[in-house]
Amino acid sequence: MNQGILGFDIGEQYSQAALLLRGEKEPICVNYNENQDSYLLPNIVCYKEHRLWYSLEAEEMLAAGEGDRIGDVLEYVRNHESIVIDGASYLYQDIFVSLMVEHVKKALERLEYPPEKIVFTLYDITPNMLETLEILKKEEIFQGIEVIYTGYQNSLFSFALNQENELWSSNVGSFYYGPEGMQYFQINFMKRNAPLQIQIRHKDYGENLAYFADEKVDKDEVFKMIASDAIGNSCLSSVFLCGLGFEKGWAKESLKFLCNGRRVFLGQNLFAFGACYYGMEEKEDILVDSSERIQYDIGIIGYDGTKEQMVLIAQGGKEWFAVKGVISVFLNDTKRIEFIYINRFTNEKIVETVEVGGLPKRPPRTTKLELTVEFYDKNTGAIVIRDKGFGKLFPTTNKIYRKEFTVIKDV
Repeated sequence: MNQGILGFDIGEQYSQAALLLRGEKEPICVNYNENQDSYLLPNIVCYKEHRLWYSLEAEEMLAAGEGDRIGDVLEYVRNHESIVIDGASYLYQDIFVSLMVEHVKKALERLEYPPEKIVFTLYDITPNMLETLEILKKEEIFQGIEVIYTGYQNSLFSFALNQENELWSSNVGSFYYGPEGMQYFQINFMKRNAPLQIQIRHKDYGENLAYFADEKVDKDEVFKMIASDAIGNSCLSSVFLCGLGFEKGWAKESLKFLCNGRRVFLGQNLFAFGACYYGMEEKEDILVDSSERIQYDIGIIGYDGTKEQMVLIAQGGKEWFAVKGVISVFLNDTKRIEFIYINRFTNEKIVETVEVGGLPKRPPRTTKLELTVEFYDKNTGAIVIRDKGFGKLFPTTNKIYRKEFTVIKDV
């Protein structure tokens, strides 16, 4: 028996999990201590007695003055770095995977049944982190469990849309105060009738209010100025505050400002809960414009014998790291392929002609090409063209052509 969706927020310092049971409306936090509220798992690794220790065990050892801490695991993973300990080299990628396996193991021990799906959510998914998450998915602990991942922006909008309607009757704002410094996200509802169109905008105020701000800095005053600048003239129905930086109750005057005509919520589980909601079946009648999602459908212009039509390779509207489309085509009496990019919000069309050079002369429809679309981020990627030949009659040349593209026009 499966037990719903497990959302896993991987923060810089801590990770936490929440569980959304099928049929329930709200997730619950996963607690790791029966005697007290303990929802956070430290992203800590230490070295002791010729081996690495992870999570709560590592934290306990360091608190007792034992072992050597291995710091900033997530940051080093993004940069694909390694570390040498006692003459042995360790990839931070492998350390991160082992840490996450340990975290997940602790979460699963608290559940009566394994979840059907686990959704990891992170502040930033870089190409190196993407590669690491793909390695993580293959670990034995996930056997029989679907594993997906997403960014904080998608978790935020999934969270917001699963609250009471009055909380998103207007636009929605969220301040995240973590090791990255103060960050602001705003969900703008551009069109409320089907298809619902949502725009997520992000402002980085890390330089204005760092996580480890100088004690002389009046964080309350600075945050009030940031909030005023971030919100501007926007009409917000609700504001969500999240992140360990908001602890200790220093935000007083800034909260008074935020509460003026808006409902304000403070908590640490927004992204874990949002990951749970994200794991539910996504509605097809919602278009989301964010720095994580592709705005364009990408395909080729084909001919069905009577008229030209678009043959889709990669469908937009999804996160760039979740899109990789592949189709095969047979060239007729040409070496040219017309690629078309269509903006899902504006219907703007961009047509680009690519000539595939270096192919041997073959009869019409005996040159098979494999076309693959892959992305580096929301706006940039590459179309990879592979010559597949035509069986033994016309063997492949094994040639690969790579056409990089950029589509940067936002809605």
